[in-house]
Amino acid sequence: MTTSKLSSSSNPATLGARRKWARQLAWFAVPFLGLTLLSVASAVQDVHQHRALDGMHALFPGLIEGRDLSGFRERFQFYGSLQFFRSDAQYFGDLQSFNYAATLAVVARVLFSLPMDAVMVSRAILLFWLLLLGTIFVRACRQRGAGVVLPAAFAAAVLGLSVPVVLLVCTANLEVFVWLATGVGVWSWFTHRENTAAGCFGLAASMKYFPLAFLVLFLSRERWRALAISVAVFVGASLAGLWMLGPTVMAAGHGLQNEMARFGQHYLLHWQRNDNGYDHSLYGVLKLVLVASGHEAALPEALRLYLPAIALFLPVLYFWRIRSLDPLDQVIALAVLSIWVTPMSQDYTLVHLLVPCGCLLLARLSEGWQRGDAARLACFGAVFSTLTFVQLGPARLGGNLKALALGVLLALTLRKKTPRTHPPLAPSPHENGRRLPSHPTHAR
Repeated sequence: MTTSKLSSSSNPATLGARRKWARQLAWFAVPFLGLTLLSVASAVQDVHQHRALDGMHALFPGLIEGRDLSGFRERFQFYGSLQFFRSDAQYFGDLQSFNYAATLAVVARVLFSLPMDAVMVSRAILLFWLLLLGTIFVRACRQRGAGVVLPAAFAAAVLGLSVPVVLLVCTANLEVFVWLATGVGVWSWFTHRENTAAGCFGLAASMKYFPLAFLVLFLSRERWRALAISVAVFVGASLAGLWMLGPTVMAAGHGLQNEMARFGQHYLLHWQRNDNGYDHSLYGVLKLVLVASGHEAALPEALRLYLPAIALFLPVLYFWRIRSLDPLDQVIALAVLSIWVTPMSQDYTLVHLLVPCGCLLLARLSEGWQRGDAARLACFGAVFSTLTFVQLGPARLGGNLKALALGVLLALTLRKKTPRTHPPLAPSPHENGRRLPSHPTHAR
C-alpha cells in the first residue's frame, strides 16, 4: 500500500498536473495577497498621518465584541410585542435596529435564549462550518490527484485570511446562517440532491431575499418539483417566522417593513464615507459617481430609477445568456448577481462566493483548465482580499473596486459557451436513477 502511494505521488503525470494546478492557483494568490498588502499599507499610512483611520478605530471594538449580534440583545427583551418595533432605534447603540427578515429574528431569539453567550455560539457555528468546508475541499482535491499539502494550505489561507470570513467571525453577523443554507444548497445541487438544494435555497431566501436567484437553477433545467419545494419552504418559513415574531403576522410584517424603510433612509439615500469601503454593490459605484460629481442630492431619484432598471435587466440577462450556461457557470453568475445588484451589499456577503469558487477549482481538477479560468480566479482573489482601507481623497474605494471585480467576473462567466450534460462535481451523469437530458440548461 505504501509503495503504491509513493509511486503514485512520484508519477510524472501526477506531478505535472499538480504543478499546473499550483500555477493556476497563483492567479488567485497574487491579487489576493497583493491587494491585501496594498490595503494594509493604506491603513498604516492613515495611522502615520494621524487620521486614525478616519474614525474607523471607534468601530473596531464593536467588531471584536460581535456588535452585529450583541447589539440586538436589549431589543429582543421585547420579542413578541409591538415594543420590538419601537422607532427610537439606533444603528450602533444600546437598542440596535433590527433590519432583517422574521426568520432571522427567530434564529436570533434562539441564540439569546441559550445559557451560553449568543456571540460565542454564533462564532462556534461559523468556525465549525469553516472547518467542514475546508475538510470537504481538501478531501475532494486529494481524490482528484491534487495531494493534500497544497489544497490544505490554500483552504487555510482563504478561509482564515479573506476579509469576508474575518468580518463574519468578528461581527458575529447573522449572515452566517444565510451562508450555511446557501452553501449546503449549492453543494447539494452539484451532487444531485435536488430536493435538499431546493429546501436550502428556500430557507435562505426566507432569511434574505437575494438567494431567490438560485431558484433559476431549477427553472432552467425544468425541475418543477424542486422549484415548488423551494417556493413552499420560502413561503412557509417566512410566514412561520412572522407568526413566531408576533404579536400577529400582520403586525410583524408591518413592523419589519418600517425597519427596512428606516435602514434605507439611513444607508441608501445618503453618502456614508466609511461604509463605502465595505459596500461592493453596483449601486455603491453609482453613489460614488454622483457624490464625486457633486450630485449627492440626486441619490433618492437615482435609487428610484435603479430598482426598476435592475428588475428589467435580470430577466433579460437570464433569457439572453444565463439559461444557456454550463451549470457551474450558472451558479457562479447567479451568486455574483445576487450580491452585486442589491442596493447595498457589505463585505461579509462575499462569503457566498466561496463555495462556487471551490466548485470551480474542483471541476477543473477533474476536467482540465479552460480559457478564461485564470482571469476568473484573479477576480475571486481580488474580491476576497482586504481592500477596505484603500483611499483616494475623501473616499474609501475598497468596496467600489470589488464591485468592478465582480462585474468583470460576471462578464467572464457569461462568455462561457460550453453547455454540459450534468453538474461537473457529480460522480455520474445520472440523477435520481435516470439519465439527464442532453441539454438541461436549455428550456424546451
